[in-house]
Amino acid sequence: MPRSALKKVTHSKRKLSRPRRPSRTKLGVAVLAFLLGLILFSKIGGLFGSGEDISFKNYIWNGNSTLNLVVKSDNIYVASYNPQDSSFTILKVPDETYASVPLGFGRWPMRSVYDLGQAEKPLIGARLLKDTTGMLFGVPVDGYILTSGNFGTMAENARKNPFSIIGAIRESKTDLNIVESIRFWWGVKGVRFDRFKSADLENSDLTSWALLPDGSRGLELDGLRLDQFIQSRFEDSKLKDEGLGIGILNATDHPGLAEKAARVVTNIGGRVILTGNLEERQHNSFVLGKDGYTQTRLSQVFAPACIQTSWPLGLFRSGGCFLQSDSFNFSRAEVTIVLGEDYFLRYNSTKGN
Repeated sequence: MPRSALKKVTHSKRKLSRPRRPSRTKLGVAVLAFLLGLILFSKIGGLFGSGEDISFKNYIWNGNSTLNLVVKSDNIYVASYNPQDSSFTILKVPDETYASVPLGFGRWPMRSVYDLGQAEKPLIGARLLKDTTGMLFGVPVDGYILTSGNFGTMAENARKNPFSIIGAIRESKTDLNIVESIRFWWGVKGVRFDRFKSADLENSDLTSWALLPDGSRGLELDGLRLDQFIQSRFEDSKLKDEGLGIGILNATDHPGLAEKAARVVTNIGGRVILTGNLEERQHNSFVLGKDGYTQTRLSQVFAPACIQTSWPLGLFRSGGCFLQSDSFNFSRAEVTIVLGEDYFLRYNSTKGN
């Protein structure tokens, strides 16, 4: 066959070749844009449930740090999404689990906590559920989701079908904004099955039935085993990898704050090297020291009012508050948490600060 004829045949074959498929990245961006458009349209149309109670969420999640949520659906769940290693953990909390409820409510089963807060004015059900859960498990609870149905099933559906994210967001009340919600659910969608973990406390050795003072029975948690379990499931890998020495100082007249904060920091992978008291009393809490992920994450947990953010991207920096002390010593700890009166009031006043 002449070369000219061969070139014509080759050229015709090229014309008949299949067009290239769009890349996964482009497809993902298109789906994400579509989801955002639908959700924003739904919000404008009033199809979203509005958060009607107070939860005191003072910072915007930028998608880089671990996000811990308490979920009230068919049961109470604690969910943790870690974008650093693309992992997701769901912990089912039995309704009969007894917990100390802040703001002077005493001890109640977890099923009653939200309703206790909703009976108050202003409504504080979500805030009470967040703070109770954080105190019980010794982890920072960054936000809440209120929804019907089974949350575990919702998360599984998000992994298998990204369009189910629309329904998950529309049918939920949360203190996450639209961008945060999409970041969260889109992150869950990308979690591999082997990084998707779930546990039911009722079927574990962490709980045991106990006779309560009123003669009823309730589930009690083993504190030591619980912390070991939490550290294995809720560890912030980036915080642990930085490995900075963390100091915690109580700058109030309320004893025990530093030790309670140390439990939280340790449970999420922080390396606490000292706890103590600061002579000068402070109203605002601070996280001071070396810039980086550790300082930012601990600021979110202990001093969110000092984080300056820009909506909606969640770009932020620490430094909105300043320490009023002449005797503070940075020498031992690379990052220092100073707990002020606002931290105490968060768990002891309906005004929150």
